[in-house]
Amino acid sequence: KYKCCQGLICGQCMSTCDDSAQSCPSFCLCLEVFCFPNCAISATRIFVQIERQIQTDPCDNRIIRFNNMMQILSCICHVLAIFIRDLRLLARIIDLLADIVYCITQACMQAQVDHELTLHPSAADYATVVKQPVMVAPPSYNTQAPAGTNRQGYAPLNNPQQQAPPPGYPGYQQQGYQQQQPPK
Repeated sequence: KYKCCQGLICGQCMSTCDDSAQSCPSFCLCLEVFCFPNCAISATRIFVQIERQIQTDPCDNRIIRFNNMMQILSCICHVLAIFIRDLRLLARIIDLLADIVYCITQACMQAQVDHELTLHPSAADYATVVKQPVMVAPPSYNTQAPAGTNRQGYAPLNNPQQQAPPPGYPGYQQQGYQQQQPPK
């Protein structure tokens, strides 16, 4: 069942369009992707995170904040360029940089979703099965995992032996206390 931006963005506003979206979902999806690509990509990423109870990685938050800061800086420079003509070139350069950061950020989000859906086609493919995923957007960009989970970034490996290389692996420091060798 198609919902614009997974039903996570402007849920109340989009509920009035549900009938037309259900009658021609392909057309509505094309409109969503061409008119609101950033909302579509972000909503899909958030939907996958909610469905699979994946916590946003702190590095992802930094990248998203940097992208938002660049967009705001670009806007401020364009406003200042209205009043100070010498800032027009700087405003264009910052606008170009902000667009590059935006494209890279969106590509990273799409790659994360693609990787997650390829690696785990359903939420049941994880070590802990999600019985009834919550399909409501958090009131704010919540980075806390639901109670009982400790996921950050991608889901943990099913085999704990795969998480660390075997002892003696080149460049690997074994964690914990080292056994001391008797003096010779």
